[in-house]
Amino acid sequence: MPSLVCITETWLNETVDSDLIAIPHYSLSRCDRKTRRGGGVAVFVRNDQSYSECTDNDLSSLNCSAKILSITTISLLLVCIYIPPDTRSETLHLIHENLVEVTDKFLTDHPSYRCCIVGDFNHFKVSDLCQDLSMTDLVTMPTRGNNTLDHIIMCQKTMTMLQSLLAAPSAKLTIL
Repeated sequence: MPSLVCITETWLNETVDSDLIAIPHYSLSRCDRKTRRGGGVAVFVRNDQSYSECTDNDLSSLNCSAKILSITTISLLLVCIYIPPDTRSETLHLIHENLVEVTDKFLTDHPSYRCCIVGDFNHFKVSDLCQDLSMTDLVTMPTRGNNTLDHIIMCQKTMTMLQSLLAAPSAKLTIL
C-alpha cells in the first residue's frame, strides 16, 4: 500500500462527501476548486503516517487548488497543487512567489525535512520554481499530448531519502 496518493483534477466540490471517496486505511486531505467546475486536489495519507496540514499560505486565494502537508513520520513537506490552464501571468507569478516563500520558510524552520511538490501545473514555469528552490523535476516526458503539465519536483535530499527507503527490505514508504 502506498504511503501517499496525490490526485489532481479531482472535480470534487462541496456536494461530494469525503466518505464517498474514502479509501480504507487512509486519511483524506482535499482542496476543491471553488470558483467553477473541474480542478481540485486530494491527498490520501496512509493511517500509519502522521501528518498535519500547513495553512499558512495564500494559494487558495490565487485561483488554484493546493494542499500542503507536513508528513512528520518521514520528515517530508508535501505540496500537491492544481493550477488552471487559464491562469493569468500575474497570478502565475504570485503562485510562484507563494510556493517559494512557503517552502523556504517551512524548510528553514524544519531543517531536517525534505520537500516534494507534485501536481498539474499547466502553463506554470516549473523550471523557474526548480531553479529558485534548488530542486529537480523528475518528469522528463510529455504528460498530455506534446505538453508536460504534470510534474514531480524534489530536492536532492528527498531523492536520496526515497531511494534509500525504497531499497530497504522492509520499506516503510511506497509511492503511487
